[in-house]
Amino acid sequence: MPRHSAVHQLQIFPVHGIIPQNWREVKMITHIQTLRKKYLCGWERQATVILLASALLLTLHRYYSRRSFFNRHFVEHFSNFPLPESHPYYYWFLITAFTLFLVPTLVAKFGTAERLNNYGFQLGNQKLGWSVTGAA
Repeated sequence: MPRHSAVHQLQIFPVHGIIPQNWREVKMITHIQTLRKKYLCGWERQATVILLASALLLTLHRYYSRRSFFNRHFVEHFSNFPLPESHPYYYWFLITAFTLFLVPTLVAKFGTAERLNNYGFQLGNQKLGWSVTGAA
């Protein structure tokens, strides 16, 4: 099989400055592009983004939201503040809110083509909500 020039390879396979050295690399890059087109468009894109983000966020939450992680890495930085025994609990709450609420909300907003209403984020009965909040 004749070897093509770099210009001809770029015309055959325009990938952001990557010039394949042999046809095996061309096949691999073409296969990756096929998978990307298959799974990152339409409903497959939404499912892929949500599943990958949830796996990543649950893993991060599992390892970095522990009070023991705070005690190992951050306790000496906060020892001069009042109530140092409560700081691991604040850390636990804030990291949990970040990894299980804020980041998934951002992924749902910007990672998918849908509105947040489709995921249950909407204003409901405000009168009932404020009365329950006031009673608590």
